[in-house]
Amino acid sequence: MEEFDEDIDETRTAFWEKIGCIEGLSVSDGMDRFDGERDDYERTLKFAVRDMEKTDSLCELLSAGDFKNFRIIAHGIKGSLLSIGAAALSVKAYDLETASGRNDSDFCNANLPRFLEEINEFKNKIQEAFSLIVQSGGPVEIPGELPLIFEKLQSAFDETDLMAINRQIEILNNLNAGGALKDGIEQIKDAVMIMDYKTAAVHMQNILSGK
Repeated sequence: MEEFDEDIDETRTAFWEKIGCIEGLSVSDGMDRFDGERDDYERTLKFAVRDMEKTDSLCELLSAGDFKNFRIIAHGIKGSLLSIGAAALSVKAYDLETASGRNDSDFCNANLPRFLEEINEFKNKIQEAFSLIVQSGGPVEIPGELPLIFEKLQSAFDETDLMAINRQIEILNNLNAGGALKDGIEQIKDAVMIMDYKTAAVHMQNILSGK
């Protein structure tokens, strides 16, 4: 298990301890890529989980002989794994990427099942760690101005008004929210960052409904 600073917010202590115990994940290597910025690394872990979910389609692509899209997904997951400090799994993704580049179905068929098994186990452990943040965050206290902020943000989503979106996100940042509300707002910001406005809207609804 890797060591962490003692000044971590109490609601995240269990999360970082869980992350530090995941076999095959070097938090120190991952953090080095973000100059020790814990929030940036945490956000990258979330993105990596989303990339790992894309591997579900690899079997279908391989069966269809679609090596082009197989390689695209393998390339993406290779980079995501490396960015969070999962070097060994990243190498296995690279091997699949390289094999698919030469249409080597024998190699892919032989190595993909075990790779998917390891990826799913790895992904589940990260998701379990994130679930601890939700469990320890406590009830969400809704500021009086939040529904109006969300209403304006939804309108900006509908119109794809990037300036208005950024303006409302800045207002959310200025709320200085804590606990479960902070976690919910971070989820909204993560979705907005990749322009996944539908997911951001779901997170907003969940916050207002107390989910």
